[in-house]
Amino acid sequence: MRVFPRISKLVVKNYKAVILIWLAIGIFGFMASQRLADVLLYEEEGGYEGLESVQASEIIESEFPGNEGGSMIIIVHVNDNHTISALYDYTFALKSYVENNEIVESTIFNPSDPQFATNHTYLLMVYLKVPDDDDKAYDLVRDIRSEAEGLQKDPSLVPPDMIDDLTTYVTGAAAMSTDTREASQEDLQRIDTITIILVAIVLIAIFRSAVSPLLPLISIGIAIIATRGVLWFIAENITDIPYEALHFLTVIVMGIGADYCLFFLSRFKEELMKGASKEEAVTIVVERTGKTIVSSGITIAVAFGSFMISDMTFLRGMGLTLAIGVILGTLASLTFIPALFMLLGIKVFWPRKITAEEIKNHDENQLGILGRRTRWVMRHAPAVLIASLVICSPLIYQMVLFDPSHDFFEMMPEDLESIQGFNVLTDEWSAGKILPTTVVLQINGNLTEEENYEKAETIWYKLNASSDTSFVYGFTAPEGQPLNYTVFSHLPQEDKTAILNQYVSADHDTAKYIVVLAYDPYSNDGMDAIDNLRNSIEEVKQNENGLENFEILVGGPTAEMSDGSRKVFEEFETMQIVLIIAILLILIILLGSITLSVKQILTILLSVAMTIGIVTLVFQTLQDQPVIFFLEIMIFLVLMGLGTDYNIFLLSRVREEYDRGREELESMVYGVDKTGIVITSAAAIMAAAFGSLMLSNLLMMREFGFALFVAVIIDASFVRLILVPAIYRCLKGYNYWPKYLSDKFKFISHE
Repeated sequence: MRVFPRISKLVVKNYKAVILIWLAIGIFGFMASQRLADVLLYEEEGGYEGLESVQASEIIESEFPGNEGGSMIIIVHVNDNHTISALYDYTFALKSYVENNEIVESTIFNPSDPQFATNHTYLLMVYLKVPDDDDKAYDLVRDIRSEAEGLQKDPSLVPPDMIDDLTTYVTGAAAMSTDTREASQEDLQRIDTITIILVAIVLIAIFRSAVSPLLPLISIGIAIIATRGVLWFIAENITDIPYEALHFLTVIVMGIGADYCLFFLSRFKEELMKGASKEEAVTIVVERTGKTIVSSGITIAVAFGSFMISDMTFLRGMGLTLAIGVILGTLASLTFIPALFMLLGIKVFWPRKITAEEIKNHDENQLGILGRRTRWVMRHAPAVLIASLVICSPLIYQMVLFDPSHDFFEMMPEDLESIQGFNVLTDEWSAGKILPTTVVLQINGNLTEEENYEKAETIWYKLNASSDTSFVYGFTAPEGQPLNYTVFSHLPQEDKTAILNQYVSADHDTAKYIVVLAYDPYSNDGMDAIDNLRNSIEEVKQNENGLENFEILVGGPTAEMSDGSRKVFEEFETMQIVLIIAILLILIILLGSITLSVKQILTILLSVAMTIGIVTLVFQTLQDQPVIFFLEIMIFLVLMGLGTDYNIFLLSRVREEYDRGREELESMVYGVDKTGIVITSAAAIMAAAFGSLMLSNLLMMREFGFALFVAVIIDASFVRLILVPAIYRCLKGYNYWPKYLSDKFKFISHE
């Protein structure tokens, strides 16, 4: 591959221009990224074409113009010492304030209806003209909270003895979107800062230098800023980028970039210790370590890029964000870091110096503790493998017990007002009010005609009779109670029109039932309820004459989550195949061995199983906390990239030693000895970066941080430094099979 000698020549001769170009990229990226937070996606969206829930949503948007607006719920609650009726004037004043806002479509508040009032709680429904994640909805949530605080101090509205016992919550989809946005932005600022500090501390501890830690911080800082600028353009003009992606961007790119810089620094120092000039050292660093770094970067970018196979907005946006970040981080490491080496030379390690005596006494054949330990591991390889199996078995068993959750509400901080309101709503009524399910009825005819009306009424009775539902509203039951055709047909025209406008399309061929589930919308029970409702609908269609002409679809957030999660796991099967094949090809080309490449894939899969097992044990078994359903997908995809990362670092050096003429087993001994400290240090950097996610307010982020922290430690220590050498020893004579590939893809062709 002549590309790396050309890059090294370019950097050595034009290092000042390279530095200036990257600084300019950083400045433009910073300017473009200033409005990134305003264009991020703060609500989960499915995006799957053809799924029943998506079809239902498309029909609603088409047949009920204006229904694309969001909603929120205002809850007025007093403790057991008071009754809520004394707060009617306060609640009505708040309702009047809300109705005067230009983005409010309508409100519903009926204190005589038990669906809107209990002994201690009033419920006010608010429907918006704009989506839940619109900036105007964001401002309205904050304005309502501020207004409620002011009204609560008015003695004409709130009796003085009730002020301390009154709490007003703004919850629902719009409020949750608002709280999520604010919590995530606070998280980002804190996590980004802590990540940088932790990485700097680890780098200072490793190199004991004041200059060395600055190189990755500057290099990767520029790459991250440039990535954010690119993301702003993409989110503004091309496709959605979820806010969660930024939680991972700094952590992963900072970790990977610091690892790459660490390998460059280590190899640069090694070559200087051999007596090379800075020009010679930079050339070797770019040509040899650069090849390893680029192979690793491509592998990780492919791993994250495989997310884009999914139609799920979260995974697709996450994959795009991280792939761009890794690519820019790799390019910065490959060019900007060596350019800084050229600029600073030996000062990179200041205040430490490399003396002439150190160069004279340097013996590259002298083994350190890791090399000697590797010899011991290889000498006892069968016993090491048996012991490893014993250690892994309980964790693999825990992986089998993994019970994924779909409940995003459980993942949010309990101190958020929208979550506290959600909990009150759950205690007083049903959590399903927050995000109701929608059942769409469509026929080639007129639903307001008696025969069709009665058929639709049959559907209502079936839905209402289900133990999975609390309330069902529709044109045959506008208040949640059945309205037979005779009564409906004799309603005043004004009342009839109001019902039809809310639940029936303009041409009367489409209707919707609003179904409040008896469970949390995203709970596993809620997911099961969707399947039960669909089965009930299919049953009544088969048993009732005339219903075969009805198209009946179940939609809404719970149905979309249920359908979407199934689709995600179907796509995950494709991702796994594509990713494994892609990484296998990259490894074969880099290592010149099918045996080593297959072994690499198998050891990563072991790391994945162990990590999922530990996460299940810590969160699910010991703490009884939910674990989000796509965590196992993220662990697999991230580890396929990062696990390959460390193995490429190790095995590329093993292959280099082998191509230099060392005996097969000795090449592993010296490969581990030369890279073991570096890999361990790199893992410490990556673990510090991932560990910062555990400081998040969001349970999902803490789980991701813990999982990736554990995964890195397992992969870089147990797997790479113990298991890989043991397997290598057992495969002696076959590690570089087939020979023709080994000869074709030699790591170095000359010294």
